[in-house]
Amino acid sequence: MPARKKYTAKQKAAYARRMRAKKKITKKHAYRKSYQIAKITAPLMPKTRLCFMNYVQRFRLDPPAVNAAITDTSNSTMAIRTFTINNLKDIDEMTSGITGAGVMNDTFTNHQPRGYTEWGTHYNNMTVVSTKTTIEGRNRYVNVGHTDGNYVKRPEPVALGFMTSHFNKKAHASVAGVKFNDLLEQKQCVYRELNDDRHKVKLTNTWQLKKEASRNKNLNVNVPTSDFAWGSLYEVDIAASNKRYCHIFVAPLGIKDNTDPTPIDVTVQISLCVLLSNRNEMTRS
Repeated sequence: MPARKKYTAKQKAAYARRMRAKKKITKKHAYRKSYQIAKITAPLMPKTRLCFMNYVQRFRLDPPAVNAAITDTSNSTMAIRTFTINNLKDIDEMTSGITGAGVMNDTFTNHQPRGYTEWGTHYNNMTVVSTKTTIEGRNRYVNVGHTDGNYVKRPEPVALGFMTSHFNKKAHASVAGVKFNDLLEQKQCVYRELNDDRHKVKLTNTWQLKKEASRNKNLNVNVPTSDFAWGSLYEVDIAASNKRYCHIFVAPLGIKDNTDPTPIDVTVQISLCVLLSNRNEMTRS
């Protein structure tokens, strides 16, 4: 029997290092393999998740004529359109036409934000956590008929702005008779002057659920069972007491020459951060 080969201490140490390195590689491969299997067998949708939805609406607001007398009546001196920024099912509150000063002259095409229907097939409950509303308005010159032919009319200066739920927490109906002078005195609005078609006005408004005093750190991720639930089931409105509004208005800045300002083209974009919960469980195929 041949003599057993003897290794030096240096060779033994090198061999031990190689074995430890090989063991690490083996464990790493085993972990990767198990992770791949776990990815396949894990649920396709988590129980809760945050997603972002986007809502855009383009419309036209027709401000009333400039007239000093109208400020002393009960009529509104503004054209108003209301959006419920935390109610996914019905964001645009104006679903039918109104009459009187401030009539809207566009078609009322109400819709839900993009992704609402798709996410609704996987989750039963939705809660708006935060929103950012961007309002853009543009005035324009118009051709006016005259006995000597058409001529371009310079647009009258108007105020484009918004009021939030701090002004009206219940419904938009009582906003219709509000006068622009009253808003200026109470400082309950944000507005910018719009006086030509070369520059557009841009306004932003943010809302966060965590800043609501009545939230009490409860998002109600399960099926809502009370009026205090901030979320709602898919295709269901949230509780009326928890709706938060953004009233967009246009008001003339002139005083008493009876001039009728031109309609204002407005674009509203609402970016919503939504908490999805109450997942639909998969069934046997």
